[in-house]
Amino acid sequence: MNMYRQGFTILLVDDEPNNLSLLQQVLADSYNLKFANSGKSALAGAVKHMPDLILLDIMMPEMDGYEVCRLLKKDPLTVNIPVIFVTAKGEIADKKRGFDLGAVDYVTKPIEPPILLARVATHLRLIDRDTAVIEGLLSLMRAAKLKDNETANHTLRVAVITHLLARHLGYDLLLAYRLFLVAPLHDIGKIGVRDEILLFPGNLRENPEMWQEMQAHTLHGADIIGEGIQSPVMIMAYNVARFHHEKLDGSGYPDGLKGDDIPFEALITSVADMIDAMLDPTRPYRQGAIPEEKVRELLAMDRGGKLPGKIIDAVFALWRQIMAVERAFPNDSPVPFNNFSHLSPEDLDRRISMIGEYDRETA
Repeated sequence: MNMYRQGFTILLVDDEPNNLSLLQQVLADSYNLKFANSGKSALAGAVKHMPDLILLDIMMPEMDGYEVCRLLKKDPLTVNIPVIFVTAKGEIADKKRGFDLGAVDYVTKPIEPPILLARVATHLRLIDRDTAVIEGLLSLMRAAKLKDNETANHTLRVAVITHLLARHLGYDLLLAYRLFLVAPLHDIGKIGVRDEILLFPGNLRENPEMWQEMQAHTLHGADIIGEGIQSPVMIMAYNVARFHHEKLDGSGYPDGLKGDDIPFEALITSVADMIDAMLDPTRPYRQGAIPEEKVRELLAMDRGGKLPGKIIDAVFALWRQIMAVERAFPNDSPVPFNNFSHLSPEDLDRRISMIGEYDRETA
């Protein structure tokens, strides 16, 4: 099962209609195709459609394929989309320049349909591999919940709130969906933490040894996911697991990172995690939930100092929807994460938006 979408989408970029027609004939039976006939339209199409792969010509007027690739890799919304150059420029120097700009492959014209199909399939299989890895890690998380009762529905609520924040902050459907998938892995490292610490009925900070072991769950999580991974999704998962307790002022852990050194997806997940933890009445170290107004006050205190102002502003703008999420998934009524994870990015976005709509109708 492909967790990203039903069928891969490929953006074909070439200024020659005949070349686009040929690529269409080769690929149309297997993939969803989008088209662009210039560098400018390619950049716009990449953001609009968020394809799984881009096949890019080099020799185009006004903006050549090299410049298109450079700009794609500069934009955080499109940096992770694989690019294959399909061009008549076949010299070694041409290929080296393409790879230096971030392309993953290079196919020379005239194209050989079986070779092109094989190259495309090879790179798209990497996405399916990531899907299998994520499914395995989520299974591991579900097993971990057996010894950590406080996480009942916590990971789902964090994932949904993270998705809401990401969309409000301008993430496209696919990037928000990927963050939704990996957000539940933020605490996967708790698998390596002793039960007596996870369920400790007090302030762990007052016991330095226990607090140090709890902090290490970020490193355990990074080790479980793997530092050597290269795919965009698994890099995002690694960043979320390792860095979700870092703070802008350097007071977080495990690395004491500051400012822009902290991956933004980790900060979004961190805020979602904080909100849900404060509103959760079942935490063993606290009697009951923190009142909503107090939660808002604490978030406002950290705005701009420990947490990015634009994320906190997004929280306040979405507060009613976030509270609807908290009511929709209480701890005593566990909802399987795969009720959501099997959806396409579009359907997931629609389902999550409906949570707030239903809550308003029944209020």
